[in-house]
Amino acid sequence: MITAEQVFEHISTYYEKQERDLECDRERLRIRFAISSPHGRIRLMFVVDGERNTVQVHTFSPIYVPKHKLDTVSKFTTLINYQTHYGGFEMDYRDGELSFCIYLLMDEEILPTHYQIETMERVSVLVLHKYLPGIYGMVYGDLDAEAAILKCEKDAQDEKEAKLEPDTAEVHAEIEPKPNQTELFENEDLTEEQYIQLGETKLFENDDFKGSIADFSKALEINPLNAEAYGSRAIAKKLLADECGALEDFNTAIELEPNPIHYCNRANLLTDLGLYPEAIADLDQSIELEPDEAIHYASRGNIKRLLGDINGATYDIEKAIQIEPNNAFAYRNRGLLHSQNGDTQNAQNDYDKAVELSPNTADLYFERALFKLNTLQNVQEALSDFDQTLNLYSRHSQALYHRGVLKISQLNDKEGGIKDLQKAAKQGFAKAVAKLHSVN
Repeated sequence: MITAEQVFEHISTYYEKQERDLECDRERLRIRFAISSPHGRIRLMFVVDGERNTVQVHTFSPIYVPKHKLDTVSKFTTLINYQTHYGGFEMDYRDGELSFCIYLLMDEEILPTHYQIETMERVSVLVLHKYLPGIYGMVYGDLDAEAAILKCEKDAQDEKEAKLEPDTAEVHAEIEPKPNQTELFENEDLTEEQYIQLGETKLFENDDFKGSIADFSKALEINPLNAEAYGSRAIAKKLLADECGALEDFNTAIELEPNPIHYCNRANLLTDLGLYPEAIADLDQSIELEPDEAIHYASRGNIKRLLGDINGATYDIEKAIQIEPNNAFAYRNRGLLHSQNGDTQNAQNDYDKAVELSPNTADLYFERALFKLNTLQNVQEALSDFDQTLNLYSRHSQALYHRGVLKISQLNDKEGGIKDLQKAAKQGFAKAVAKLHSVN
């Protein structure tokens, strides 16, 4: 007969292999972790209850319900629970903590399958995701319970219809399918190198960041000392906003193979985290190992600009252009430096030069759009560059956010702006989530 302790170990092992950041309470048989969502960080807790012979998944709302809204939200959750057959909302009246709980009856002879574990987590998160807009509307707005439910149902229907409208590229892909690396390797026992190749295809060509992490992890199961796999997995984790996981993998990659690429990539992450001195130290290492690589100087110069070291920034960026006169990012960084110094004309020249040198790089159009909007106050040209950014990379969440705000605030296009914000919010861009709450 399978015990509750065995079920607990089975579930915790499953998530540990996925490298989740778990908090395991073996005494109370509870597993806690968090995930990113368009509504912020969502906490989950698996509870293995031997007395009730169940596995429970509690998915907690990112916000607590204030006292004066408890009755309204309670009515809302009661109405939802009447029509939900696979779980229900629970609310603690003492502090307003709100969660959705789903149950699985344990089998006495068979452990829960991985599919069952995944389904419990997925369904619980999806239900909370569906009803959070109504909860926000009640807590931060004036919606009553019935109106909040109608809003949730309408939003869910709109989202469903949006997913049923394939774009032209998707239609052609269905008509003229062609094999890719993923299909070629499907259902095969792969080598370490093939898992890395497959992971890099998913990472750099398909934007399948989670899939790439799984493949790099498979490669590391075969060879735990593969620095390339750690470095590539770190990039994928960074793109999924798992900064802690990315930093840990970059650290391991550098311990195994202290090459300039790993140092440079870790420096980019440290810059995003605001750890500028640490980022400069990494780029110092990159330059020591690879003194004729322009991108290292261009990156270090940009961090020095952020620190207010104008002379140091100027030296590094000019050095990058001297080494590689056609390096678009060096011109972009010099444009940022000129703009910071109030030299508008030279800033514009450098932004234009960067785009000219690398016309298919979305970030260059995005940076120029911000310059045109905030410095030149040229709304139409900024909009054009935001459009081009998204033509090149439709999932550019920052471009979606800024274009959405621009449409609402200056172009009297609230409907178009909200659509952009919703797309950015679905990718977990926190500013877009907050902005949506303020405009709805």
